[in-house]
Amino acid sequence: MDCGKCLKHVSDAEMIKCTSCLTVLHFFCADLSESDFKRILPMNRKKWKCSACKSKKITPTSSVSPKTSLASSLNVDTDMLTKYMDGKLADLRQQWRDDLNAAIFEVTRKLRDDIVSLENRMSTWEGQLLQVEEQVTNTTNTLEKIKSECASQANNMLQEFKRDNESLRAENMTLTAKLAQFDQLSRAANIEIQCVPEHRGENLTKIIQQVGNVIECPVNEQDIHYCSRVAKLDSKSNRPRSILAKFSSPRLRDEFIAASIKFNKANKDNKLNSSHLGIGGIAKSAVYVVEHLTPENKVLHAAARQKAKELKYSYVWVRNGRVFMRKNAESNFLHVKSVDILSRLS
Repeated sequence: MDCGKCLKHVSDAEMIKCTSCLTVLHFFCADLSESDFKRILPMNRKKWKCSACKSKKITPTSSVSPKTSLASSLNVDTDMLTKYMDGKLADLRQQWRDDLNAAIFEVTRKLRDDIVSLENRMSTWEGQLLQVEEQVTNTTNTLEKIKSECASQANNMLQEFKRDNESLRAENMTLTAKLAQFDQLSRAANIEIQCVPEHRGENLTKIIQQVGNVIECPVNEQDIHYCSRVAKLDSKSNRPRSILAKFSSPRLRDEFIAASIKFNKANKDNKLNSSHLGIGGIAKSAVYVVEHLTPENKVLHAAARQKAKELKYSYVWVRNGRVFMRKNAESNFLHVKSVDILSRLS
């Protein structure tokens, strides 16, 4: 198609057509700049009129406002432009709204996915925590079971140890008693003469024979197998050391002790003493003839005498290494086997 002014070919990109005279023109032949041409909207191009057609309707006396003249010169329909712009703005608002909703939806979706992932992880952690709690519970139960078993075994072992200890203690007491008995039996032929004053050059054999003569139980020298002074149990004591003598037989020992008891009963005002032995130069002192006791029996005999004083027992004596007590002549005798028996007396 050719331009109605320059008669040259008009391309679609440069063409503008008058709606009144239907003349086709280049936009520059219609006195429009390229920028003005591009600002004319497609909808307004359908209502565009050339300057010749426009001049036919304009009267000399007519007054046109700057905006009207600008719109007329640009062939723009302001109402249509307003509607077009409103539509575009509406489209933009809708686009923005859609984009915003899409962005919110995407953020919400991601947030929801994150929450679901976090819930899954928390569920996994909760499961693991339950497993740990179960393992801790099982471990605690196992430890409690082991503790209970150990306590039971320890208690059983303790009870067994106690029984063994009691058995060993009883056995030890039995063996100790037997040993003490054997020790005492080894002294069955021995006598102990106490409180005989000591002096240099003394002849213990002669002293023992002199005691035998006084109590009317003569002893031959060959019947005295051994004699000696023995050490004191209490080194601080002022009493003379006792004389220990071993006779030829327990029977002779028993006869010698019985004779001394008989002598003392017959001579209550002048019991056996140092003057009977021909020991002068010192004050007269009592002399005692007793069985030769083991150290343990001596301690028991001393404790029995002390208890007898406290409880006013009349008799305490020793026979064959055993200690006896009697309240009075009419009461039964008591065999004192240990200090425990004395502690129970009242």
